[in-house]
Amino acid sequence: MPAGTPNEMDKDKAAEAAEADQSTHVASTSSAITPASEPSEPAASGTRNSHSKPKVKRNRIVLSCQRKVVQLFIRRKQQVLPCATAAIHVKDALAEVQHTFANTSSRKRWGKGSTTSENGFPEDLGERVNQLEGLVSNTLSSLEPSALAGLDALLQIMHSAIASPSPPTSSSDLSDPSQVNDAVQVAAAALGQLSQQNTTDLISASPPFGPIAEILHNMRTSPLVGGSGTSGTFGDLGGHFPNQKITNFLMTYFFESSSVHWLWPFIHRPCFESYYRTFSSAPLPPSIEFTALLAVTCATALQFLPETDQDAITFADYPQGRHVMRQRLYEFARSVLVASTHPPTSSIERVQALGLFAIYQWVSTNVAFFLKKQIIEHAVQQNEGNAGECYYIASVAIRMAQTLAMNRDGVTTWHMRPDDAEVRRRLWWSLFIIDRFHCIEYSRPYVILDQHTDVALPMNLDQAEIRDIGDLVSKPMDEPTDSLFHVLQTRFAQLAGQLWDQCFAITLPTYCKVMELEDQFRKFEIELPASFRYQSTQAALARPYLRFQASMYHGRANLLRPFLFIRPSKSGPNGISDQDAKLYTFHVHARTICLIFCKRILSLLQLFQSQIPRAQLRWTTLVLHAYDTALMLAVAIIMDPENSGNEELEEWITLARSLLEDLGTYNVLAPNALQHIDVIQKRTAFVLSMTADSRTPATASCSSVNPFLTDPTLQRIERATRVLSQAQPSLADLLGHELASDAFWATLRPGVFAGHFPGIESLSGPINPQNLEHFLDSCLSMQSRLPPIFAF
Repeated sequence: MPAGTPNEMDKDKAAEAAEADQSTHVASTSSAITPASEPSEPAASGTRNSHSKPKVKRNRIVLSCQRKVVQLFIRRKQQVLPCATAAIHVKDALAEVQHTFANTSSRKRWGKGSTTSENGFPEDLGERVNQLEGLVSNTLSSLEPSALAGLDALLQIMHSAIASPSPPTSSSDLSDPSQVNDAVQVAAAALGQLSQQNTTDLISASPPFGPIAEILHNMRTSPLVGGSGTSGTFGDLGGHFPNQKITNFLMTYFFESSSVHWLWPFIHRPCFESYYRTFSSAPLPPSIEFTALLAVTCATALQFLPETDQDAITFADYPQGRHVMRQRLYEFARSVLVASTHPPTSSIERVQALGLFAIYQWVSTNVAFFLKKQIIEHAVQQNEGNAGECYYIASVAIRMAQTLAMNRDGVTTWHMRPDDAEVRRRLWWSLFIIDRFHCIEYSRPYVILDQHTDVALPMNLDQAEIRDIGDLVSKPMDEPTDSLFHVLQTRFAQLAGQLWDQCFAITLPTYCKVMELEDQFRKFEIELPASFRYQSTQAALARPYLRFQASMYHGRANLLRPFLFIRPSKSGPNGISDQDAKLYTFHVHARTICLIFCKRILSLLQLFQSQIPRAQLRWTTLVLHAYDTALMLAVAIIMDPENSGNEELEEWITLARSLLEDLGTYNVLAPNALQHIDVIQKRTAFVLSMTADSRTPATASCSSVNPFLTDPTLQRIERATRVLSQAQPSLADLLGHELASDAFWATLRPGVFAGHFPGIESLSGPINPQNLEHFLDSCLSMQSRLPPIFAF
């Protein structure tokens, strides 16, 4: 049909009206994941002009963009070792794209036998593009969906070049150099990730989805079922997300003030923010994994964001309120990460989101203190302080990271660039830390074995310093960076793994091994940088250094607390054999050191809670340490009720109760722990009342009046400071060099390590204080003076 006929002009007007309606709809529903766009202006006339300047400009930009993708891909082709064949296919496909667009400047270049359409393109170009899409889709069928965004953008630009001759709107204009560079980087990253794929799997496996240009379209139009059972399209979902202003505010708070990013650096901030800028501005739409990562990031920021009168202004653009926003973000992230009906495709973004989502479950916010609507209160409380789901989700993240071969070093094994390898290292070691952390707290084996990984330790560098500048050089450990905490926590996690393997796994430790591990803990603490010591109050205010110190004390107390189960002999070492005398001395000193670190833990928690921002009191670890310490003190009283220092131990249990009451305002698990503290105090009071007549009077160092009740503020801080300033002896120090080096300790294994203390799971989920009563009853029912001792 000739150009300009009435039927064709009617079709053009209808298409222009549809585009205008679509642009208006997008602009009205813009959010952080659905960027707004300006309505496109209709063409000046119904006729088409293949030589118009806007079309030439578009062709030049597209050609430049795809050339940069090819150039970056060729530059990185040395990294694509495990999948060279697939990389060649992709390179050939992009070469065809380059060849196609290089021939669009003139109709003559299509050849004599080619039939061209009115806009200067061959009539079979659409079919050729579809064939190209099929080729790329088959090649990249196993590639993560987020990496498809860059290639998808190129193909969508090709379609728009054929289907629409009108000038590009502001949402799809690639004339902005920053947008072009971001698009090129995303597309190049998509190609670079082929190094993590398997050639055989890519060639033999059938593609799970259709052409690349349809993937994100299907994601936007397919229904997503959330945790509440509601469903809607991706466009409808955009209305549940905060706008870009609120999202930017939450992202800034998450990285700079929440302490989450400092303690658990699952996200590489520069890369995350670059992707966010790319996806929040046209033409690249976000992947479902990146959207889930953004959702859980904002939800976690809302966990730690204090509620103030400023909230009415900050969240004015979200009329439902911050708590509804947080619940919606949580439900969306959970529906993507956990509630999937099919095994998801592994990706870096999904691993990051799963790791951060596990931390979200570990944090416990007492929203009952803030909320008045019972429905929202119940919904939000169910999603926090969930130790079981935190344990499960972290395991899924580890397994997914292993499918991406993240357990092998990126430089030595995969020959990646140093900056890319360092980002992978930090993500992998974050998973390693949480795995070993769960091992100790849950008394269960860890997932990551040391002999299955060769990833180098993370470097002591700020995240902003991890750039593509060649070799990266780590800074000295005494130079503070935003990664120093992560580096030290990685080393401490390795030590925690040794503690589990040698003491709480299948084989019981020897007395000698207990002293060796205790010495390693002490050596680790001595080698800490000066900025991590509790005396550095200014640094502690800026960074949660005191929490790391408390974790080390908790580790040493866990090592020695099994010896609290031993009931000392009334006659002491007199009148017994030489071997029993040595064991008696060892047990007494182990009990003494364990109690010393129990007091130091509570002292650090007192300083920690009085110095840090109140929002950081939402960490579940604070509740766990206070509860564990009170339980250890109670076991010491029950097993040795006639000890003269029991009254002082009762005072420390009272301090633990006060700390938990203070945490109860911010932490949902603190009230659960207080129920267990009631059981502990009733039991210790009963035991001490039964032995009041036979107990030796208290020494002068133990006051008869509880100092924590006279002046709760000054007395606590004064005693905490005094306790922390005292020396920290080790078992070797108290035993003496001669006795500590006796070969006798390598021949015996204390049977007390076969028992376990109640852990975090007693505080999370259904609370049953009777389980704790049964545990304390078992302590009272011990009839033997010493637990079994196994000799070789």
